Amino acid sequence: IEVPYAGMYTEILNSEKDIYDGCNMCNYEPVKAKKNPVASTQFGYVLDIRIAPWSAIYLTVPKKKKSKAASSSKKKTASDETKTEKKTKQKGTRTNVQKQE
Repeated sequence: IEVPYAGMYTEILNSEKDIYDGCNMCNYEPVKAKKNPVASTQFGYVLDIRIAPWSAIYLTVPKKKKSKAASSSKKKTASDETKTEKKTKQKGTRTNVQKQE
């Protein structure tokens, strides 16, 4: 089946599990998404999984963690905004003081 993201997909629910009176045709190990060999499809990755007829499965894939470089650039941006806000507040205070005199 086609999937939108790369990574390891883990089956979290399969209606064919024995606890649901199914035949127990399940994917017990996580399945790695492979690059889709067909370029003209909607999604860029495919999974090779086992699925019984008339069954339903739910899969999950963990989100990628953000790199340290990306998070540090966000921190810099936040601190830059704080500095800008402080300068703006200081300017506003000076203006108010001048008006009062």
